[in-house]
Amino acid sequence: MLNSNKFKSKTGAYGDLFQRVVVHSLVLTFLVLLLYSSLFPLTSFALGFITATCGAVGTYEYSSMAKAKMHYPLSTFSAIGSFLFLALSFLSIRWGHSLPGFFDALPWTLLIVWVVWSIFRVRKSTIGALQLSGVTLFSILYVGIPIRLFLHVLYGFIHTQEPYLGIWWASFLIATTKGADIFGYFFGKAFGNKKITPQISPNKTVVGFVAGCLGATLISFIFFLQIPTRFASYFPMPAILIPLGLALGITGFFGDIIESIFKRDAHLKNSNKLKAVGGMLDTLDSLLLSTPIAYLFLLITQSKEFIG
Repeated sequence: MLNSNKFKSKTGAYGDLFQRVVVHSLVLTFLVLLLYSSLFPLTSFALGFITATCGAVGTYEYSSMAKAKMHYPLSTFSAIGSFLFLALSFLSIRWGHSLPGFFDALPWTLLIVWVVWSIFRVRKSTIGALQLSGVTLFSILYVGIPIRLFLHVLYGFIHTQEPYLGIWWASFLIATTKGADIFGYFFGKAFGNKKITPQISPNKTVVGFVAGCLGATLISFIFFLQIPTRFASYFPMPAILIPLGLALGITGFFGDIIESIFKRDAHLKNSNKLKAVGGMLDTLDSLLLSTPIAYLFLLITQSKEFIG
C-alpha cells in the first residue's frame, strides 16, 4: 500500500523545488539585465535604489530576529538607517567624481549619528544601551558593508579604459557564489545523507558542500576560458580565477551557516516568509561573506586600476 504521507512530502518537495527554480530564474534574469545596464545613468540609479532597498529589508529581518530574541524595539529605525547608508554609499561610489570631496564621509557620519540617536531615541527600552547600540550598529553593518563593497566591485573600474570590467567581476562573484549554492542544494537534496551541522542547518550535507565547491570551481573555470580579449591586460595570472572561485564558494557556504546560527538563536526557520525564497537574508547570506573576499582580492591584485 502506498504511503500517502511520504507521497505528499515528495510532492511538496518537488513543488517547492519548482517554485525555487521559477523565482530564482526570474530574479537572475532581472539581475543580469540590471547589471549590464548599470553604467547608464537612469538604470544605475535604479540599481542604487534596489540595492539600498535590499539592504534595508535585510537589516529589518536581522533586527526582527533580535526582536524575537531580546525584544529589540528599533527594527524599522535600523532599516531606514541601512537604506540611507547604502543610498549615500551608492552616490559616493558611482558619482563621487562629480560630488564634493566631503561626500565620501557622509555614509560613515550618518552611521555614527544613527547609532547615537538610537540610544537616546528609546529611553525606556527593555534592553540596555549597550545591547541596543550594538544591535543597531551590527544590523546595519552585517548587510550594509557587503552591499557597499559589492558596489565598489561593480563600479571600481568605471574611471579606467574598461569600465565594464567591474560588471564582469560582479558577475563572476555572483555566479560562483550562487552557483555553489545551487549545486549544493540540488546534489544535497538528491544524494546527501551525512549532515555537516544538524543542529544549526539540518539541510547542509557533506555531499552538498563538496558539490558546491565543485560547482564554484567549474563556473570559475568557464569564466577563465571566456575572459574577453579586451580585459586580458588586467589578468596577468588568469588561472588564479579558479582557486578564487573555489574560495568564494567556500566562504559563501559559511555565510549561509552564519545566518543559520542567527535564525536558530531566534528560533526561526526563515528570515522572512517570501514564497520560495524565505527572506532577503536567506537570499543574500552567502554573498555577505564572499563579497568582502572578492573586494580584498581586487584591492590587492588590481591596486593600480581598481578604485576601492
